[in-house]
Amino acid sequence: MVEIKEVIWTPIKPTPEGMLGFASLLFGQLRLDSIAVFVMPNGDYRLSFPKKRLYHGADVQVFYPIDKETHEAIKNAIVSKIKEVNSNAVTDGGVTN
Repeated sequence: MVEIKEVIWTPIKPTPEGMLGFASLLFGQLRLDSIAVFVMPNGDYRLSFPKKRLYHGADVQVFYPIDKETHEAIKNAIVSKIKEVNSNAVTDGGVTN
């Protein structure tokens, strides 16, 4: 079972491509940063994990989940945090912590 200890959500002004912001999380003893979060036209969320462009133009993944269970656990934790922050913004009159 995947243990995600904390999720940090940093929203941005939504882009035309549907990007909503970036998430970081504590995963065991590892912190994973710069996970881009997009909303799909059907309302579902999509994660994009960081890439590094090499000098010759090839992209390599910095990190990514290697199985569906881990990907779903990360996605569910991030979506829960987004909903929590959005809910607090509504109940606090738009002020988020």
